[in-house]
Amino acid sequence: NTVGNAIAGLTLNLQNANAGETVSIGVSANTADAGTAIQSFVNTYNTVMGDINAQNVTGTGSAAVLQGDSTLRDVQQRVLTDVTTSLLGNGGVSNLQSIGITMQNDGTLTVNGGDLNNALSTNFNQVQNLFQNNSGVATVFASDLTNLTDPTTGELALTQKGNRSEERRVGKEGRS
Repeated sequence: NTVGNAIAGLTLNLQNANAGETVSIGVSANTADAGTAIQSFVNTYNTVMGDINAQNVTGTGSAAVLQGDSTLRDVQQRVLTDVTTSLLGNGGVSNLQSIGITMQNDGTLTVNGGDLNNALSTNFNQVQNLFQNNSGVATVFASDLTNLTDPTTGELALTQKGNRSEERRVGKEGRS
């Protein structure tokens, strides 16, 4: 007596109901999976920010490969702006900081597990809205990443096209 596809993401195990007896079913938010997904988002974001930061680090007498590159600065600025997205209202869950996620000096994020678990336990719908609302963190991120990486019109593709054109121009000058 298992019903697995009546409601997406929910499995019902039916046990011991008496004929004619009303049975109540309660469903609660899966805060553990939500917390894991949020931590995964932070980890992935930190990897990207670490990669960006590595391209801006200078060593003794040397510069990073992309130090000063305007496209890298723009990508970094967009990513930093995306994680500072704020929603008006939303029951006090207005930004990542309100759920225990704070930005460090290097642009990476840290999660205060207690604060995140508390937010998920007491304001699950608002935390979900913070990420999934039309102007929420994940939605804004997805839009920016699509705009940056579109193979035809994305900023990264256009920069690569410009770099290839410049390489050809320099190559022709070198042969002259």
